[in-house]
Order: sequence, then C-alpha cells, then structure tokens
Amino acid sequence: MEALMSIAVLALMTTVISSVLITANRGDIMSVNSLKAQNYLSQSFEGVRSIRDQNFMYLTNGNHGLQLTNGVWSLTATPDSIDSQFSRQVTISDVYRNASGDIDPNGTQLDNRSKKVIIQIQWQSAVEGTQNISNEEIIT
Repeated sequence: MEALMSIAVLALMTTVISSVLITANRGDIMSVNSLKAQNYLSQSFEGVRSIRDQNFMYLTNGNHGLQLTNGVWSLTATPDSIDSQFSRQVTISDVYRNASGDIDPNGTQLDNRSKKVIIQIQWQSAVEGTQNISNEEIIT
C-alpha cells in the first residue's frame, strides 16, 4: 500500500513539474517573438524616416513593404517578409487638418508636408497562432 501511495505521489509530482516546464517554455517563445516584432516595428519606422530624409516625395500612399539595399531604405510594391516567420506592411496615407490646423480625419485641408504611416508586423508560430502588432505615426 505504501509503495502504491509513493508511486501515485511521484506520478502527480512529475505531472505538475512537466506542466510548469511546458508553460514556462511557451511563455519564453511568446516573449521572444513579441520582442522581435517590437524591434522590427522600431526598425521599420526608422526605415520610413530614412526614406523621408532622402526625399519626402518617395512616401507614396498605399500598402508597401520595406527593403534595405546597400544601406539605403526604399518602399516595395507589396508587403514584405522579414524572415520566415514575420511579415511587415507599411501603409501610407494623406493627413488632413481642420480649420484650427489640428489633424482631423474629417478635415478638409490636405497637409502636403505630412503623411500618416501605419506599420503592422505579423507572425505565425505553432505556440501562439497568428499574432500582430501595429503602430502609427505622423511623419512630417
């Protein structure tokens, strides 16, 4: 009877420890992917700012990807893959202002010196499924 109790307690402890380790491993994978996505998001905004610094007119409206060639950033015609797991979409649109000069999506005055930039990073993993993060900035 004592041996049976010992085996039951050992089996229960093994199950609990295994569950904790699996949960911790999933958390690590999710943290790493989220951190990578945040870094890609920051890098992408730096790329768009670099394009703006080259020539503001290169910031054309629409959905794009980004490409770094010989140290020079440029927009691509379609969203791009950063690696086998992450994809990036850069959406550029016009900025409108109201009579007070404040940014207003319903405003009537086109601001030719500003663009709204939304960058979305999406990734797929067996642990998390499909995830994405995005952010937007007004680039002037």
